[in-house]
Amino acid sequence: MDTRSLAAEFEPVAPPEAPFTTAALTERVRAHEQRASELLADVPADPSIPNEAVSEQLGAERPETTPAATPPADESAMRWLDEWRGYRSRAATVWGIYRAATGTDDSSLVAERRHSVRQELGTVRADISYLGPDPVAAVVNHAPIEDLLRESHSAVQPRRAFPNDPITAPVRAGDVIGRIERARGALADARDLAPADGETNWETLARSAGRLRHSLARTTDGLEPYVQRRTDAFGFELTGTDHWLFREGVNTLEHQRRDAREARDDGRYATEILETGLALVSAELLSAVVTGIRDEQYPDEPSADDIREAAAAARTALTDRETTADAGLAEALRRPAVFRQRGVIEEMADGYRDNVKAYAGFTHAAMHARGVPAATEYISTQVP
Repeated sequence: MDTRSLAAEFEPVAPPEAPFTTAALTERVRAHEQRASELLADVPADPSIPNEAVSEQLGAERPETTPAATPPADESAMRWLDEWRGYRSRAATVWGIYRAATGTDDSSLVAERRHSVRQELGTVRADISYLGPDPVAAVVNHAPIEDLLRESHSAVQPRRAFPNDPITAPVRAGDVIGRIERARGALADARDLAPADGETNWETLARSAGRLRHSLARTTDGLEPYVQRRTDAFGFELTGTDHWLFREGVNTLEHQRRDAREARDDGRYATEILETGLALVSAELLSAVVTGIRDEQYPDEPSADDIREAAAAARTALTDRETTADAGLAEALRRPAVFRQRGVIEEMADGYRDNVKAYAGFTHAAMHARGVPAATEYISTQVP
């Protein structure tokens, strides 16, 4: 079935709001813009570089346009901020290539900046006390801060060594300098966007993360045969919707459990709690999918009406919700289902979702959304 025409019948739900105010994000963007301008001002528009290949690479790296001047109204404002960090990083790459190509060895500068970022990263991480009006709000507000710190840490790792002789390898020199500049930008964003008011919740979140970790282990214990043996655990071959719903259910649960473990190992308590909460939702979803498969609840080859019904169920589950004190946590847990519903419609319109995958996608989104209220209530009791 060609689902492209069917996609026009469905309306994507609104994306989540940005985790920070427009004013705060705009202030950070202006800082990235100013820094990029300073770097690019040191590089002539038509530099005299004898090596033609390097000259061409320098021209290719130099940004021709800037990202949008104003942010979107929804969560994609975080992608907007990321684009400006990328713009700043490219400006530093151009600066580094030019300096190396014109005879400047910045090896000492690179070592100094890399050390400085690592040192400040350690300080910022040590100083995070998860300020907030309550522990649940601290979780929601600090998860994006932890993401920024992780980006900074990743960008400053010496995966590509600064060349011993940068003058003979200017492109590699510029690439290293650009990555360090991205690390500096992400670190500055994290430092300036981190909540500055409220009570300290560090100990509460550390204990709560441990309790939720054990809860997830108990919840998923009965699902391990399906996670480990996959379709062999059923004793019969899965086809059509059964195959795709089960595959998506297992993959999502594994992905979220892995992210929760990585967050635990890094000491990112807010992220660990959110990822564990998502994994709890996904575990209940997978359990329901297994039951549905065994009870033959899902159509093997969904019709257009089946897809319409599944799309309506997803939209209802995502939009009909009560406003509670922990609405921010509920929104964070609902987020994957929102983007799944939006993604299914977009992929249908582009011809990448056949009838089976469209039905399975909408059904997965609906099941996830319906599991959010119980997970929100449970997490709220575990993060008192």
